[in-house]
Amino acid sequence: HPGKIIITKFFAPWCRSCKGLEPKFVAVSKDEKYSNLPLLFAQMTVQDSKDYIKSLGILALPSVQIYTKTEGLVENFPCGPSKIPMLKNKIAQVVNSNVDANTLQLKLV
Repeated sequence: HPGKIIITKFFAPWCRSCKGLEPKFVAVSKDEKYSNLPLLFAQMTVQDSKDYIKSLGILALPSVQIYTKTEGLVENFPCGPSKIPMLKNKIAQVVNSNVDANTLQLKLV
Protein backbone atom coordinates (compact mmCIF):
# COMPACT_ATOMS: atom_id res chain seq x y z
CA HIS A 1 0.00 0.00 0.00
CA PRO A 2 2.20 2.81 -1.25
CA GLY A 3 -0.15 5.61 -0.13
CA LYS A 4 -0.43 4.44 3.47
CA ILE A 5 1.50 4.38 6.73
CA ILE A 6 1.38 0.75 7.80
CA ILE A 7 1.09 -0.09 11.50
CA THR A 8 1.57 -3.82 12.09
CA LYS A 9 1.11 -5.68 15.36
CA PHE A 10 2.97 -8.97 15.76
CA PHE A 11 1.52 -11.42 18.26
CA ALA A 12 1.26 -15.03 19.37
CA PRO A 13 -2.17 -16.57 20.03
CA TRP A 14 -0.96 -18.11 23.31
CA CYS A 15 0.69 -14.90 24.61
CA ARG A 16 -1.11 -13.33 27.56
CA SER A 17 0.13 -9.78 26.84
CA CYS A 18 -0.83 -10.22 23.18
CA LYS A 19 -4.36 -11.14 24.20
CA GLY A 20 -4.49 -8.09 26.46
CA LEU A 21 -3.29 -5.81 23.68
CA GLU A 22 -5.80 -7.08 21.09
CA PRO A 23 -8.91 -5.05 22.08
CA LYS A 24 -6.83 -1.93 22.69
CA PHE A 25 -5.07 -2.19 19.32
CA VAL A 26 -8.43 -2.67 17.58
CA ALA A 27 -9.82 0.36 19.44
CA VAL A 28 -6.87 2.50 18.29
CA SER A 29 -7.34 1.30 14.71
CA LYS A 30 -11.01 2.35 14.81
CA ASP A 31 -10.42 5.69 16.56
CA GLU A 32 -12.24 8.48 14.69
CA LYS A 33 -9.21 10.78 14.80
CA TYR A 34 -7.38 8.38 12.46
CA SER A 35 -10.29 7.80 10.06
CA ASN A 36 -9.25 10.43 7.47
CA LEU A 37 -5.54 9.70 7.67
CA PRO A 38 -3.64 7.38 5.32
CA LEU A 39 -3.16 4.65 7.93
CA LEU A 40 -3.43 0.91 7.49
CA PHE A 41 -3.56 -1.22 10.64
CA ALA A 42 -2.56 -4.88 10.31
CA GLN A 43 -1.80 -7.88 12.50
CA MET A 44 0.44 -10.89 11.97
CA THR A 45 0.74 -13.99 14.11
CA VAL A 46 4.08 -15.64 14.75
CA GLN A 47 2.39 -19.02 14.47
CA ASP A 48 3.93 -20.84 11.49
CA SER A 49 6.11 -17.82 10.66
CA LYS A 50 8.64 -17.52 13.51
CA ASP A 51 11.68 -17.34 11.24
CA TYR A 52 10.11 -14.67 9.07
CA ILE A 53 9.07 -12.62 12.12
CA LYS A 54 12.62 -12.85 13.52
CA SER A 55 14.02 -11.72 10.17
CA LEU A 56 11.95 -8.53 10.57
CA GLY A 57 13.75 -7.73 13.81
CA ILE A 58 10.93 -8.68 16.18
CA LEU A 59 12.56 -9.67 19.47
CA ALA A 60 9.60 -9.61 21.87
CA LEU A 61 5.86 -10.14 21.69
CA PRO A 62 3.63 -8.30 21.26
CA SER A 63 5.51 -5.82 19.07
CA VAL A 64 4.51 -3.10 16.64
CA GLN A 65 6.28 -1.90 13.52
CA ILE A 66 5.42 1.26 11.61
CA TYR A 67 6.37 1.63 7.94
CA THR A 68 6.21 4.57 5.56
CA LYS A 69 6.68 4.57 1.80
CA THR A 70 9.66 6.91 1.77
CA GLU A 71 11.54 5.70 4.85
CA GLY A 72 10.51 2.07 5.18
CA LEU A 73 10.63 0.88 8.78
CA VAL A 74 10.46 3.91 11.10
CA GLU A 75 9.41 2.29 14.40
CA ASN A 76 9.94 -1.18 15.89
CA PHE A 77 9.10 -1.62 19.56
CA PRO A 78 7.58 -4.06 22.07
CA CYS A 79 4.02 -2.92 22.76
CA GLY A 80 2.14 -4.58 25.59
CA PRO A 81 -1.31 -3.43 26.74
CA SER A 82 0.17 -0.72 29.00
CA LYS A 83 2.11 0.81 26.08
CA ILE A 84 -0.93 2.08 24.15
CA PRO A 85 -0.12 5.74 25.03
CA MET A 86 3.36 5.21 23.57
CA LEU A 87 1.83 3.66 20.43
CA LYS A 88 -0.46 6.68 20.01
CA ASN A 89 2.52 9.06 20.46
CA LYS A 90 4.56 7.18 17.87
CA ILE A 91 1.64 7.21 15.41
CA ALA A 92 1.29 10.98 15.95
CA GLN A 93 5.01 11.54 15.35
CA VAL A 94 5.02 9.49 12.14
CA VAL A 95 1.82 11.17 10.89
CA ASN A 96 3.19 14.66 11.65
CA SER A 97 6.41 13.88 9.78
CA ASN A 98 4.88 12.12 6.80
CA VAL A 99 1.36 13.44 6.16
CA ASP A 100 0.53 16.76 4.52
CA ALA A 101 -1.74 18.64 6.94
CA ASN A 102 -3.78 20.21 4.11
CA THR A 103 -4.40 17.21 1.89
CA LEU A 104 -4.11 14.44 4.54
CA GLN A 105 -2.04 12.49 2.00
CA LEU A 106 1.46 11.13 2.38
CA LYS A 107 4.14 13.66 1.52
CA LEU A 108 5.96 12.79 -1.68
CA VAL A 109 9.44 13.42 -0.29
